[in-house]
Amino acid sequence: METIKYQNTSIFVGAPFSSLTEYLPDSVSQILLLVDENVMAQNDYDFSGFNCIVVPAGESSKNLAFVEKLLVELVNRGLDRSGFLVGVGGGVVCDITGFVASIFMRGVKFAFVPTTLLAQVDAAIGGKNGVNLGAYKNMAGTFTQPEFVLVDLFFLNTLPEREFISGMAEVIKHACIADAQYFEFLEKEKDKIRSKDQAILTQVVLQSVQIKAQIVAADVKESGLRKLLNFGHTFGHAIEKTLQIPHGEAVSYGMLIVNEIAVMDHRLTAHDAARIKTLLHNFGLPTNSQDLKLNALEGLLFKDKKRLGHSLDLIVLNELGSATIVSKSFDEIQTYINVLR
Repeated sequence: METIKYQNTSIFVGAPFSSLTEYLPDSVSQILLLVDENVMAQNDYDFSGFNCIVVPAGESSKNLAFVEKLLVELVNRGLDRSGFLVGVGGGVVCDITGFVASIFMRGVKFAFVPTTLLAQVDAAIGGKNGVNLGAYKNMAGTFTQPEFVLVDLFFLNTLPEREFISGMAEVIKHACIADAQYFEFLEKEKDKIRSKDQAILTQVVLQSVQIKAQIVAADVKESGLRKLLNFGHTFGHAIEKTLQIPHGEAVSYGMLIVNEIAVMDHRLTAHDAARIKTLLHNFGLPTNSQDLKLNALEGLLFKDKKRLGHSLDLIVLNELGSATIVSKSFDEIQTYINVLR
């Protein structure tokens, strides 16, 4: 097991789910687990010793109406300010758990047990918690850090292939913005990663967790450096809602679009853009831009929560392993969309 720390959070990579109670604070009076229904339905994990609330799978749970139901349930179960919440599931469960914990009785402590690759390398790390407002992603949320994150790689063995591939988009994102050698490692070891070789997969999770934790530690409230983690996400969020596809697949498309913009702006070479597209394709992520409905993106894109007046900050690559923040007006982005159609 490896321990990575940032702020007041510890990330235990390789710790088994069965050891969860070892990491709980002594002052905790009551523990409640919010568990994804798909995880709860499997026989591989023992929840018999825990008080659990089942969270319906998917984005349909990630809204204020469901949050209100959860808050009422916490009251009914007698949770007080010395209680402790643990989110067990993918990114949706982590987002909901962190958000509910941060507002219930003005804040109770919480932790995550991420069960998907996407959550293990990204969603569970950083303290960004939130829910959607209609079509708009994560429009209501908080910055509140978990006490700890327990990363049990065994969960990945039972993960559906499409969800595993979706998580690889965030892994590739980390390499693109922060570490060219890591990108080369992903290129070299792609077959072992796809076959879920435990030694190689552990390296992947560790490297991605370290990259994200370092960036978050330097910029907790996303005032500067942390924005780099949004590479592929500005377009990706709009694509996710428009096409109703998994988050990682949408981010894959989003990275391709901003790479095309970076090439047009003479920032990124066409060669590097092609390498990224090839790696995404080799992991089974979508790369056919003809499938995109760019006409339908504009309304969602220009209401992104990260907009500043009539402009958006796009994260673009200068080269593999190096990213920068570039502000673009809506008119400029509209011009790029017209070219890319």
